[in-house]
Amino acid sequence: MTGCVALAASWGCSAAGGAESEAQHRPSAAASASVTASSNSSAFNANNAAPKKARPKGGTRFIETLSVRRFLKGNIHTHTLRSDGDSEPRDVVRRYRDNGYAFLIITDHNSRTDPNELASEVRPTFALIAGEEVTMTSGGKPVHVNALCTQSTIGGGDFGTKAEALKWAIEKIHAQKAIALINHPNFDWTLNEDDLPAGVGAELIEVFSGHPYVNTDGDLLRPSHELLWTKMVDMELGYFGAAVDDMHHLKSSAKEPASRPFKGWVNVFGDTAYQDVICNGLRGGRFYSSSGVKLTHIQVTEKELAVTAAEKARVLFIGLEGAILADNEVPAGKEARYELRGGEVYVRAKVLGSDGRKAWTQPYWVK
Repeated sequence: MTGCVALAASWGCSAAGGAESEAQHRPSAAASASVTASSNSSAFNANNAAPKKARPKGGTRFIETLSVRRFLKGNIHTHTLRSDGDSEPRDVVRRYRDNGYAFLIITDHNSRTDPNELASEVRPTFALIAGEEVTMTSGGKPVHVNALCTQSTIGGGDFGTKAEALKWAIEKIHAQKAIALINHPNFDWTLNEDDLPAGVGAELIEVFSGHPYVNTDGDLLRPSHELLWTKMVDMELGYFGAAVDDMHHLKSSAKEPASRPFKGWVNVFGDTAYQDVICNGLRGGRFYSSSGVKLTHIQVTEKELAVTAAEKARVLFIGLEGAILADNEVPAGKEARYELRGGEVYVRAKVLGSDGRKAWTQPYWVK
């Protein structure tokens, strides 16, 4: 079952076509009262919970080496008046383009905006890429998966289980050779660590969302998006962590707390705003994510992971099960390094700036 009526409960569509329901991203009353390695479908059982498996032994050197100083900043979760945003696509594109973004993917609910419609807004330094938020429900709960770099509209529906919804969306996305992003697991507390393995095959999962109602930080009893991502990485399900705006509101008249731009973004490795560079970078995890901290250099040698931030920062190097392997305070422009000690399975960096702003690298695996 598809269409505005069928899916109104999950994304607040209205007859006006643009006004977002005030309660759209708030948890339901019941929910509020209760408190790169690939895998395959055998990674989860009938209850969608991944079986316990032997821990990898780890190793002494990183599998991949790289040194990156050029990045393409972009938002990959964006709404307009074509679903529940408050502004025309052209206005949204201009806002991001004129604020230093190298690319934008518009992801309206079950709707694809053809970039050719807005070709006049594209620049050599700015790319507009097609996308869609595949918007589904299961048992009255919202299950949303962004389709990035798409060729045609996919649409959504209602499914018997969350696992069925995730698998259906990812199959449809990959049939277009597009990229799947599992959105805001904690929106209405829909997707927990037992549900997420059913999305194996999706390239990305949201580690941070700027939307005020999707519970990015979890609560006293439920894990944050970052912790859910960590659990999936530990299970070797291949999810890269993405930060997003989930932008709905440009207009000053929007009721607060509004979902405004420039809250979360990805930084794809590269210096030219070509669609192939961006899409392949997202697909392959060649990016870092940020909620405000800018990195100027990421380097992986056989023995070390090093990151440099543009500001004074605290750099945590994190391994299996979220263990903090090292904790460094560094001044602006000073490199923080982690040297392998032996036995690590992967290492990633989490960079903490002021006022709660963060950046996250992807996990770099060790053998």
